[in-house]
Amino acid sequence: MLSNAKISAVVPVTDLGRARDFYEGVLGLSVWREDQERGTVLYHGAGTYLLIYVRQTASSGEHTIVAFEIEGDADAVLDGLIEQGITFDTFEIPGVEMQWDDRGVLKDGAMVAAWFKDPDGNVINVGQGTLT
Repeated sequence: MLSNAKISAVVPVTDLGRARDFYEGVLGLSVWREDQERGTVLYHGAGTYLLIYVRQTASSGEHTIVAFEIEGDADAVLDGLIEQGITFDTFEIPGVEMQWDDRGVLKDGAMVAAWFKDPDGNVINVGQGTLT
């Protein structure tokens, strides 16, 4: 039914200006469209979309809400995020050995992944070999 539909991520934020500073200034996303009256900003990248929108309360922040699949040099991208002030979060899964490096990056074979939060506590994943 939806197998041919485009898939987009939608992220709630409580302060649009602060969120824009983060998504544009720190993560380097470019605005594709915005609607100030509705409090939305749409970013476009690699044929996908990320919409941020204002709401009064933040999301739970307890799960990954958006993921970015890196092409090219993953370590350079992750180091660039660290240089922008991003701190990666680590976690444990009972019964699963996790291979975290000193930056907080999970490395498991060809997979490289890291998780961090936006200013509203939304969990963001960035990685390579995580979705394919």
